Amino acid sequence: MRRTLYKTIRQPETEKPYVWFVREDGSNLSEVVEDARSVLLTNGMAWFDEFTDLSRVLAYARNERDTNTGTHGLGGLGSPHRAKLIADIEAASPPSC
Repeated sequence: MRRTLYKTIRQPETEKPYVWFVREDGSNLSEVVEDARSVLLTNGMAWFDEFTDLSRVLAYARNERDTNTGTHGLGGLGSPHRAKLIADIEAASPPSC
């Protein structure tokens, strides 16, 4: 499972919303580091917190579609890759999941 994080600052140097661009002279380094830090501490940590419980991971794997803006990398619903992932999670889960 993975999730792409997106910067909240505008950077004309790149159109990629998931790339924090540092100018060659480093003139925007503080702004870039602060934005990346902020995004990691809010969106990134919230995502980690959501998936700390195997029962939540299993529910997501069984029922939810991957999205380009949220969690992805599981394969499509019903795909062999996702079925293997679900089997692996079930094998690692306590009986109550």
